[in-house]
Amino acid sequence: LKTPLATLQGYIETLLIKDEATTSEQRKAYLETAIHHCRRLNRLVTDLLELARLESVHMQVTPEPFNLPELAQDVIQKFALKAANRQIAIQTRFEPLPELVMADIGLVERVFENLIDNAIRYTPERGTVTIEITDGDTALIKIIDTGPGIPEQEMDHIFTRFYRSSRVSRPPGSPHEDRNSGHSGLGLAISKRILELHAQDIQVSSRPGQGSCFSF
Repeated sequence: LKTPLATLQGYIETLLIKDEATTSEQRKAYLETAIHHCRRLNRLVTDLLELARLESVHMQVTPEPFNLPELAQDVIQKFALKAANRQIAIQTRFEPLPELVMADIGLVERVFENLIDNAIRYTPERGTVTIEITDGDTALIKIIDTGPGIPEQEMDHIFTRFYRSSRVSRPPGSPHEDRNSGHSGLGLAISKRILELHAQDIQVSSRPGQGSCFSF
């Protein structure tokens, strides 16, 4: 929290001190950077509050029957523009499920959002993100990307809060590349906690240069 706050304060103070000496282009650049860190700070606070709520002893899930493929499709629509802007194709492979699933629909939606957002973040342009739903004893969901994969030495840490993989999440030289992208480092920890509340686990497999697969 202190890092984006300090950066935000620094740029605002610079504008106040050097207001008359800065050009309109410089002021715009300073304000854009300040806005970026405001958004990053907002994301951090929101995710921290959500994780605290999920870890509370009073937290309870509210299971209800719902159509899982329909929920997945709704979440995919939220990310369609973001994927299109980076020329990333989103594919779906849904098996027909014989019945509705029973879970907390709002929390499962959050898991979908976190994992799809994560997959798009680490998939290069013209890559592919695939969402699979298959039927078995329980419904199995897989989110597969064609990104750089997760280094083997990091596999045991990716669900740790605030942990960010060293793999590059944006093309080199892009604005706010990688660790400054606004990613809070809490999305996977939140997803894992949600699934724990459903007495389920999340699995990950990855091969360097061939992408990653998160399943639950």
